[in-house]
Amino acid sequence: MNEEPSPVTHDRPAWTARYFARLQRYRNLLAQRWWVLFLCAGLALVGEAVYLRLSPPEYASIGQMIVNVRLNIQQSSLYTEELGNFTGTQAALMQGGEVLNHARDHVAGQNPGLTPQPVLLNVSVLPKTTIFLLRATGQNPKYTQAFLQACMEEYINL
Repeated sequence: MNEEPSPVTHDRPAWTARYFARLQRYRNLLAQRWWVLFLCAGLALVGEAVYLRLSPPEYASIGQMIVNVRLNIQQSSLYTEELGNFTGTQAALMQGGEVLNHARDHVAGQNPGLTPQPVLLNVSVLPKTTIFLLRATGQNPKYTQAFLQACMEEYINL
């Protein structure tokens, strides 16, 4: 009367049969509709080619800076920072709004003939060093190069 319910057993041959039946169904579908796969791949390639053809060219300017870990702070000698935090802080300062705004003003003052363009600045650090790699990307090669140089100068001034 008080029988325990038997544990659920999985019928392994039935499961594998269902798996292989499903696999065979997908093989048959692919055999019948193989052209859809190639059509989608071709459309994707054509779309990418049109996008690349119509997008304006981008130019990159690359610079390197070695930053000294020792800081000369005249206001207080209590400032200390670990190397891991130091490199991240300096990279954030290089990409910060103050440096970028001063760099734009610097380029406008030094090169009045260049029209301001949007430039993307990316800063990375070589592992286990304090060498910073700066990469500026923009649509005008002369402005991009001048902007990167101004960014490095304004960071040094900061």
